Amino acid sequence: MLNRRGHPDQRDLLRYYDGELSPRRAETVRSHVEACSDCRSHLTETERNLNAYLWFRREVLDATPAPPLPWMDPYKEFERVGTRQGMFAAPGRHTRWLLGGAAAVCAAAFIHTLRPVPPAREVHPTATPKVSVRSEPAPPTTTVPRAHVAPVRPVTADDELRVIGALHEIGADLGEPVKVLRRPDQIVVSAIGLDPPHAARLRSALREMPEVIVYLSAGPVAARRAGAAREVVGSPAPPAIARQFATPEDYEAFVDGVLSQTDAMMARAHALHDLEARFPPEVVSSMKPESQRFLARIRQQHMSALANDAAMIETSVRPLLPQVSAAEPASAGSLFSDCANVDRLLAAVFAGVDNAQPVSAEENLARALDHLKTDLKRMDMN
Repeated sequence: MLNRRGHPDQRDLLRYYDGELSPRRAETVRSHVEACSDCRSHLTETERNLNAYLWFRREVLDATPAPPLPWMDPYKEFERVGTRQGMFAAPGRHTRWLLGGAAAVCAAAFIHTLRPVPPAREVHPTATPKVSVRSEPAPPTTTVPRAHVAPVRPVTADDELRVIGALHEIGADLGEPVKVLRRPDQIVVSAIGLDPPHAARLRSALREMPEVIVYLSAGPVAARRAGAAREVVGSPAPPAIARQFATPEDYEAFVDGVLSQTDAMMARAHALHDLEARFPPEVVSSMKPESQRFLARIRQQHMSALANDAAMIETSVRPLLPQVSAAEPASAGSLFSDCANVDRLLAAVFAGVDNAQPVSAEENLARALDHLKTDLKRMDMN
């Protein structure tokens, strides 16, 4: 559901973050979020707040000891003891004599305090005799050393890169529901909906990092977009590109294959985009040389895989697209934006939208593939 400004409402954004939307609705929200900076900022803030809440619940609420026993009511306890021992029973004859004697003694003491007191006799001090005291040397004092408490080492960007590298080694930085949040004294790694084998691999990869806290919780896994292809194929009006296939089953298999390739490409694009956001140039310049080389190696691996995925999409889709004139050389743009544009136009072509526009979705997709190929070549040369 869209609000008055044309953005997904709060409920849809939260359900999209939790993976609870239908495949078609999730695709619509995802395309909007990738093109809308306000909604991306809102999702980033939501993720930060959820991670902070998970950390607070684990580190504060779960670590708080159980409350003590309730305070004892002394009046009820006096009443209970007195009733059991008969202290509040009716006084007998001996008790009355004891109470009367005690009252008489108290009265005599009070009268004694009222009698006049004679003035004190002045006493002159006398000379105090000198007493020789032999001084003994004071025993040597021993200083008990205090227990050494190691200061908490602040977590640096190098530590964060070690965590990202460990996740990269097991493929947990490619579309997995794993979130990494660096704090001044620790790094929180949280994940929702991991199956037991993946959760065990994640814990094993981070076991030797004392500054890392892992929090895993059960929950729904984000739906794969491949399921959206079946909804597109089963629509009442098949798109124009579907007419180039002999049977609907052939077209469905083609769409599923292309969307799987696009998922792989977008996973690499998201990973590169995340590295760019975590380690901007000013942060990289402050990192150790070995960390800078490690970061460059991770980026290069993502770039090579992304280029291969883009080439596979090009090979699969280009024969079905119309010939377009060579576009003017575009200025260097964001690789993430180029990949997201190809992904969005692929969904539009498979859904059969924009066919009535002056420029069809197929032509726009052909130009977007050209633009992506040009940017990949430019980055490879750099």
